[in-house]
Amino acid sequence: MATFEKRKHGWFVRVQKKGVREGRTFDTRTDAKAWADKREKEIDDLGSNAGEVAEASRNKVSLKEVMERYIKEVSSKKEGAQSFKRERQRFAQMAINPEHWPLNELMDTLVADIEPHHIGEWKTTRLNFVKPGTVRRERNFLSHVFTMAVEWGYIKETPFGKKVKFNDLKDGERDRGVADSEIEEMIFALDDWDGKTKPATTRQVVALLWSLCLETAMRLQEAQFLTLEEVDLKNGVIDLPAHRCKEKRKKTLGLSTRAIDLLNLGKDSGGNYWFGDATAKIAVSSVFSHASNKTDIDDLQFRDSRHEALTRLAEKLEPFELARQAGHTNMNRTLKYYRKTAREFGSKLRR
Repeated sequence: MATFEKRKHGWFVRVQKKGVREGRTFDTRTDAKAWADKREKEIDDLGSNAGEVAEASRNKVSLKEVMERYIKEVSSKKEGAQSFKRERQRFAQMAINPEHWPLNELMDTLVADIEPHHIGEWKTTRLNFVKPGTVRRERNFLSHVFTMAVEWGYIKETPFGKKVKFNDLKDGERDRGVADSEIEEMIFALDDWDGKTKPATTRQVVALLWSLCLETAMRLQEAQFLTLEEVDLKNGVIDLPAHRCKEKRKKTLGLSTRAIDLLNLGKDSGGNYWFGDATAKIAVSSVFSHASNKTDIDDLQFRDSRHEALTRLAEKLEPFELARQAGHTNMNRTLKYYRKTAREFGSKLRR
């Protein structure tokens, strides 16, 4: 009998019968049930040989075919066009770039023949060309591909696991701030947006998003894909559900007067997103990076806005308030933004 599971991107259905174990994801439960009924009938028609036929079918699927199915059925349904584009590019690079050895040479290999030592060799190769943070992100993509391969019935277990260690991929946490002069220079580079009128160009939209992140400590993905339901200007807050937050915990952000002004300037009624469906398709980081390269600013990234915002908010909010705004569950992460010394706050103890 088929089992159904509601997931973020649709309905996942699993069929387990006569040694056959297969699964697929559909947009609706009706489509999922229709496929399950059809597949179970096909299995019944195969009789006692169903398990052997299923095993033979699994042994004909290559790593490339599994990745192509993942891009089509999983990546394409992820929130935002950038996620789909990024994962499609990762797959394309893994398929041809020798910097991804041995995966680039294993694309036509049966997915069932990919073993832990292949993943370990890939990790070692990649570390010769990119930073540990990049390898971690690529590892997450690969790991999910193989997890889905298990659910689809192509393999019995994933080659990822205790045999391949990734917890040693640590690099220093980025803690670059942003000076007022750098903010002014970047805003000028982004088509000299005045901060008072509705953005008229793509670069000015990026300037608005960056300004909002500097004001609220939101991450780019949180700001760019804001929905109408998440913004509550009446109470001056933004309510982000768990699946939209990196911490996988829902959080509520307080809004300053300037943040509210920015939200009003950027509001677009064209679609479900607060800033409009067109804004959701912008490759914001690329636009920002291109503009930054035209300035004299050294090593500035869009995400540096979060560190700068939290540092500034630390002057206004108590530690627990700042932790709530940032979404931190570990106060040690929050306290690093408080720079006051005993000489600065000692006078409070003598009042």
